[in-house]
Amino acid sequence: MAFLLAEIAKQPHKFDCIKLPMVLELEALRFTPFHLIALLIFILAILHTLSASWLHEWTRGLEKRQAPKRKGKRWERSPLVQVLFFLSEVEVIFALWVVPLAIVMWCFYGLEVVLDFLNTRDYTEPLFVVVILALSATRPIIRLAEKLIHWCAKGLGGSLSAWWFTLLTVGPLLGSFLTEVGAMTLSALLLSRQFYEFHPSSKLAYATIALLFVNVSVGGILTDFASPAVLVLAHYWHWTTPDMIVHFGWKAALGIIISNIIYWYAFRKELKLLDERKRTLAASRFIHSPKSQEAPIPPGSLSSTSPLSSGSSSSPTTPQSSSPASSSSSASTK
Repeated sequence: MAFLLAEIAKQPHKFDCIKLPMVLELEALRFTPFHLIALLIFILAILHTLSASWLHEWTRGLEKRQAPKRKGKRWERSPLVQVLFFLSEVEVIFALWVVPLAIVMWCFYGLEVVLDFLNTRDYTEPLFVVVILALSATRPIIRLAEKLIHWCAKGLGGSLSAWWFTLLTVGPLLGSFLTEVGAMTLSALLLSRQFYEFHPSSKLAYATIALLFVNVSVGGILTDFASPAVLVLAHYWHWTTPDMIVHFGWKAALGIIISNIIYWYAFRKELKLLDERKRTLAASRFIHSPKSQEAPIPPGSLSSTSPLSSGSSSSPTTPQSSSPASSSSSASTK
């Protein structure tokens, strides 16, 4: 009995006997006016997510326009600007739109149904994703991943093609440990530094980002916890990390490598040109860097060291020149 109560407390979503009839009706997905309103709220949340970048830029412009008027005040940002910056954060958008959804559910079914619906949901996967993302975003994990990719790229020669191939191979496979979102973020960041900085053609640029999406989507199955889909299936089928590697992981890794080789062969000429551009830019930066130029001579050093800077001092090897005026003055003196 105690075991059953413990299971109900840990996983209430699995036991329909403790749910209210209205909650069961909501889970049955029968079309009601509430479902139509919930669909509209979901569409608004998606539009809000897609417009978050534009909202952030517009709010930044508003902040600059208000800056002269707020000099000397206690708060540099107005309450409106702070609220708009908060609304432009992608991480909180869907959490914000849960509030109107709960209000609509309250209006249709009452507060008791809302609380029971929220208390009988399964929050294991979202909490797990939050924890994994928080750990994968820490400095030691990111530095370790960067070092691993850098070491692999240097082992392949360190050229732009080597960085491109390594980022599209090792980066997605790191999704099995950093989660797919972490691997996507890290790979995109390093690609912007090591590849997109040299301005590839639109065809190669879009092909690279599309290949990254595909590789990341299949690169997270080396373990049983990184991919949300694998997490659900591994829980019911009792798969472990060795099972994932033996049955699925090596096939995914082989598919990623084959795809990258095909793309590299198709764009090998442009990648070679980008590699030459990278070397040219590196050479020009070295030439124009301050370390490659001679250090300037301090202003006071010439007057103290140069024999030509003082009229009273002369070089011992240089004969003194006499003007006609000086010669005549010396003759008159005699």
